[in-house]
Amino acid sequence: MGVLPERLLFPENVLPFKINQVDLGVDADELKLISSCIERRWLSEGPLAQQFVEELRHTLGAKAITPNTRALLPVHLYGQACDMPGLLRLAEKHGLKILEDAAQAYGVTFAGKQAGTFGDAGIISFFSDKVITTGEGGAVLTNSEALYDRLRLLRNQGRPHSGTFVHPSLGMNFRMTDLQAGVGLVQMKKFSKIHDERLRKWKLYEDGLKGVGDLQPMRVHEKSNLVPFRYPVLSKKREGALAAMEKAGIQTRGFFYPMHLQPMLRSDPPQSLPVSEKLFAEGFCLPVHPHLSDADIATIIDVLRDYYKSGA
Repeated sequence: MGVLPERLLFPENVLPFKINQVDLGVDADELKLISSCIERRWLSEGPLAQQFVEELRHTLGAKAITPNTRALLPVHLYGQACDMPGLLRLAEKHGLKILEDAAQAYGVTFAGKQAGTFGDAGIISFFSDKVITTGEGGAVLTNSEALYDRLRLLRNQGRPHSGTFVHPSLGMNFRMTDLQAGVGLVQMKKFSKIHDERLRKWKLYEDGLKGVGDLQPMRVHEKSNLVPFRYPVLSKKREGALAAMEKAGIQTRGFFYPMHLQPMLRSDPPQSLPVSEKLFAEGFCLPVHPHLSDADIATIIDVLRDYYKSGA
């Protein structure tokens, strides 16, 4: 049991003693949390213990930095932002660049600042399944004039301007067409409506799947807003759940394959990244796209409820 009783009794032969808080390295902040735990009557493993484990996982990632590390690549996934201020401090300490993958994160902010604008550069995708779309393509965000000039060459076949055929460097043709830009302009104007609808669908999943099996929804950082890209969940019965949905004609998608296991990046001996491997083994995403009706979501929820209720 992890809950304290209303009253505690101590043996008479136990003498009280006092520990100087300076010796423990604690101050009023720690003591406030201790008092909070006592008020909530949690003694052993409770919600704060779980939160500590989750946050410890994130901080231990700093040990992966070596003298060969050149940059950090935070990925803003599934509609929320990484803790960028913490990563910026880490990058500054080790003299590293930060390149943000904000492909899924148009409109996502951390402490009010847009994902993709914290580091040296960030990218946003406008592919057809993203929050706003131009059909294909994306954008690079940077405040660096030197990087901006370099990117202009790369996107325009190595030419600084379209009117010249002098090529100072190699490049490709990544220029956006007016047709794509026109679609994007309309999509940006509709973003608030798109955002509200995605949030509403997220809430339908959240309410409908509460307490179903061992499903664990994504926790959203308190300083990040949420612009749902998909509805990600974890389950030790992932394979069975996916099979049940496939049988019902429902398309789902697993989490991304771990980078350290990708054939082209696999090392010898192979790296062990157990958290990434666990997330891949247990994670899958439910759709939140614009054409998904409330009836569709209700069907998905019913299929998952039936599967977990069956005990399969």
